[in-house]
Amino acid sequence: MERKNTILLTVIAIATLLVAVVGATFAYFTATITDNRNTDPDSGKTNITAGQVANTTVVANVAGAAGKFTAENVYPGHKEVAALQVTANGAAGSKTVVDFTYDVTTNDLGANNVKVSLYKSTTLIPTTTNYFECTPSVETVGDDTHYSETCQTKSVGTLVKETTLTGGSQKVTIGQDSITTTAANTDETVYYYVVVEFVNQNADQNAVMGKTLEGTVSVVPAA
Repeated sequence: MERKNTILLTVIAIATLLVAVVGATFAYFTATITDNRNTDPDSGKTNITAGQVANTTVVANVAGAAGKFTAENVYPGHKEVAALQVTANGAAGSKTVVDFTYDVTTNDLGANNVKVSLYKSTTLIPTTTNYFECTPSVETVGDDTHYSETCQTKSVGTLVKETTLTGGSQKVTIGQDSITTTAANTDETVYYYVVVEFVNQNADQNAVMGKTLEGTVSVVPAA
């Protein structure tokens, strides 16, 4: 992603009291209410504290990390990662909750062939292009030649959520997370890594040769 998105979250509470009076009276009921609670001065007290939301939340690219998926002509088993950072700023204890959505416009790879995983880290992980060092693998089994990719296992933080795509176009929430500011007017930054894997089914996947996966990952305020 080459752009910076700014999300302003503002909570406004408005209380309105409406009193309606109807003047026609034909009869009445009499009721007596006796309060038998103890003499605790706090009896019946209502104390509600509204939550604080970060004043600003900024989504940005991560320096030194891949910000989009760019691979072509990949084989089953291939994995790619795109990184982004979310920075919240507000009063101490302010909380920002965001959803990560994947708007898939094209997924000709079909159901269960693409797995999307969201990870988070409070420290920067330099996920450069081909971070998982995926390499093609060719294996001959009888009269067949099997093409796949072998990728290294590398850390990209703590798993937030794993989602398997159903095929076709879809908009799916691939994870939700919250950021809480520890000090007033101080940036609180969390790094997020979206890993897309072309799942190796260990079976004939010739039907998806030359097919395409396209979409956009976005960060939006959680409902």
